[in-house]
Amino acid sequence: MTQPFSSTSFVHFARSPSVLVTTTAEASMVTVRGDVDLTITGRLEAQLAEELELAPAALIVDLREVTFCSSDGLSTLVGAQEAARAAGVPYAIVTAQHAVLRPVRLLGLDRVLPIHRTLREAQEWLSVVNRLR
Repeated sequence: MTQPFSSTSFVHFARSPSVLVTTTAEASMVTVRGDVDLTITGRLEAQLAEELELAPAALIVDLREVTFCSSDGLSTLVGAQEAARAAGVPYAIVTAQHAVLRPVRLLGLDRVLPIHRTLREAQEWLSVVNRLR
């Protein structure tokens, strides 16, 4: 008797991307979850632009739950950083996710983007930046 063929495969099921905004007196925080790819970058770019138009004390982009970040996503982050600088709004990114950090490092964007591994680090850094303004 022959054994039935058995195979195990793993399929990556992307979490539905989402963007959530939380605003306090200290900062506006845009939290992104799931894959940051072409399906969400337009919405993310528009949301970041809208937050910058409101001139918050600071803008934090929380990527701690991002599972993938495409080149479009990285471009959106760089564009937001440039817009924040032009608007005079301190800007920080929070993530310890390999899916974000690896392409950022490979492209040398860690020299351009203000990335912090924890929310507390980002808040402390923004506090210093705000005092220097």
